[in-house]
Amino acid sequence: MQKKHYFCSMNILLTGVGAPGVQGTIYALRALQGRIIGTDADEMAVGQYLCDEFFSIAKAKETERYLSDLMSLCKEKQVDCIVPQNTAELSVLAEHKSAFEQIGTKVLVSEKQSIADANNKYRLLCKAQELAIPTGSFSLCSDFEQLADQVAWRREAGLLTVVKPPCGNGSRGVRVIIAGEGRNCKEDFYNSKPSSLYCTLEELHAVLGDQFPELLVMDYLPGEEYTVDVLRTGRQFVALPRKREAMRSGITFRASLEKNEAIMDAVEKLSEALDLRYCFGFQFKKDADGKPVLLECNPRVQGTMVMSAMAGANIIAAAVRDCLQLPSQPMQIDWNTRLIRYWGAIGVNEAGVVKI
Repeated sequence: MQKKHYFCSMNILLTGVGAPGVQGTIYALRALQGRIIGTDADEMAVGQYLCDEFFSIAKAKETERYLSDLMSLCKEKQVDCIVPQNTAELSVLAEHKSAFEQIGTKVLVSEKQSIADANNKYRLLCKAQELAIPTGSFSLCSDFEQLADQVAWRREAGLLTVVKPPCGNGSRGVRVIIAGEGRNCKEDFYNSKPSSLYCTLEELHAVLGDQFPELLVMDYLPGEEYTVDVLRTGRQFVALPRKREAMRSGITFRASLEKNEAIMDAVEKLSEALDLRYCFGFQFKKDADGKPVLLECNPRVQGTMVMSAMAGANIIAAAVRDCLQLPSQPMQIDWNTRLIRYWGAIGVNEAGVVKI
């Protein structure tokens, strides 16, 4: 396929357009003045009303159908660049990047090994320790007795324990283990919203049994949480830590940028060690002493990455430019930027589409 010159309109395929933060990603991509083609496995994905075109495709776990759907769409629409938003897609797309490049479509994704190392929280934390980047204590566990021992010594030290799948995402499987003694379940019933985040060791045992697939067991960190938006290309490196001041269901609803040098230095070391490319993110949380500690990595576009664009660093658009070997643009970051998210909606009826 003939390569387009940089001043021509480009066709960008954005996957996972049913994601809660899709409007922000589309906002960032609009700076490229290209045509945005959205895809999702859900035929009712909200992004169909926000993109220029929409197509329902197979899920990434249906690998052959997924690749066939994407490949056909890229050929038909002469797609210049695929921007994936779902974690499950990343390794599949990384493995088949060359096949897409043969039809003239670039894929905004790091190499397969980089993605595997970044997505595995245990391997990521081990890499951080090698680089002298702060982590809490952590280990892998697949036996309930071992898990109970981990919880016991942390309680003696006055710490809570967190368990999570090493390769999970979207808060799936994350639990904070609390003591059952003194817990007022009646008070929780009347005053707390339903949540599966906190549970006792006994409740977790009832779910998992004596043996279970490996879990990452680590310290619960009580301090402020940060998500870092990162751009790493051959020409640019940018890291923007944003403090998550309010969250709902794991989604940032209020945040502020913070020029935290310790976090920025750690992210630069990790990005180089993992050889991550384009735009991606890390999460940190402060411990009891106020020290930022690494939690995990998201080797893809993040849901609130639009905040960086609002601050003058549109790293999503910059990543696409680099992927397509187009001229980069200077960035002027306003570190006083804040984000406040609100619920919107789209109404659809015979009269048309209404957005609020």
